[in-house]
Amino acid sequence: MTPRPIIAALALGLALGACLEQQPLDPTLWEHLDVVEDTVALEARVTYLGGEELPVVAAADAQGGGAAGYKMKQIARVSPPVVAGVQLQASHLVRDGSRAFVGYNVRGDVFRGGVDVFDQLNGEEPRLRAQALLYDSEISSVDLSGGSLYLATATADESFRSPAVLEVMSVDNGAKSLISTARVELSSFAGTGVRAFGGEVFTTSGSNGHVTVFDGALRPVFSDALADARAVDVNDAYFVAMRGTPGLLRVYDRGARRVLRDIPLGGANTPNAKSSLFLVGDLAFAAAGDGGVVVANVATGQVLERLAAPPGPGISVSNGLAWYKDLLFVANGEGGLWMAQATRDLDRLGGAAPDFHIVGRIDLSGSANFVEVKGDLLFVATGLAGLTIVEFDN
Repeated sequence: MTPRPIIAALALGLALGACLEQQPLDPTLWEHLDVVEDTVALEARVTYLGGEELPVVAAADAQGGGAAGYKMKQIARVSPPVVAGVQLQASHLVRDGSRAFVGYNVRGDVFRGGVDVFDQLNGEEPRLRAQALLYDSEISSVDLSGGSLYLATATADESFRSPAVLEVMSVDNGAKSLISTARVELSSFAGTGVRAFGGEVFTTSGSNGHVTVFDGALRPVFSDALADARAVDVNDAYFVAMRGTPGLLRVYDRGARRVLRDIPLGGANTPNAKSSLFLVGDLAFAAAGDGGVVVANVATGQVLERLAAPPGPGISVSNGLAWYKDLLFVANGEGGLWMAQATRDLDRLGGAAPDFHIVGRIDLSGSANFVEVKGDLLFVATGLAGLTIVEFDN
């Protein structure tokens, strides 16, 4: 087969720092991608837990014994996929109605990854319908827009000048069309964050990386150098990226695509670690590793609150967070999954501090490396122990 030509992406001069090049992908190359739709093999990875109650273990310094009015029940536990003999771990998730797409990576320098596709999330037994196995790439972050799934990856494919690559998969027909449609070269060793919003795609790439914005045709329209960029989020007014070593938020005006301010956070001192960030109005909530959770007002640049990782089993570092109404869930590695409660629902805070208090720890097997809330479901990645799906029952 004659290789397809590399199509150069739109150059934006020196501001883009090179390393932004689009390459079409032949999805039949098994060395990159293999799609599994064997429902028997896929369902063998899922253990249904029958909605058993998931208790909250009160923290030693908790104010109150639990989150009043909230009950949780375990729906299912999913063992991680294995690619070419390498066991993966869940890294990120995006939900679209009754479907969810889970991205996987692996620790160390091995490039292996995957995507699981779940449906029937509105029922009592979510179903694992399909799986994409990536033999030369691993996934740090995923997002969904229309029929396209966007993946922030690191790849061993030497046709790219840098391992960091933004990959796009078509999911128009659900599990039946998991094919790669484009791969766009980023900068640095790994793509670390991706968000699709308002017809644009916002990405971060780590170590010597950038914050880069692409238009709907995957042409770069903005880039800003930001070393150790780890996560990105966006709303109508802003897009915000988080840097590590040490922790910092860089705030951009979304309409003008210009830097507004930097907000020092501290923490995030572990090299090549994962961080998490989300925006609610003018408030940014950041998981800053050894710095715990930091809440900042991006409009004023003021740090409003710090929530230290509470003591627990093993080493507690805040590397993932998600929210549900007035609850904040924090994945603290070996320290487990912790809950904090605010004075009111987070989307009703305006620009005020949430005044969190620690509620306690949710007792799950394995270390808590990632957490996401979508609708009334909580998804927790517990390393090699797999992915646990929890339902709010209130």
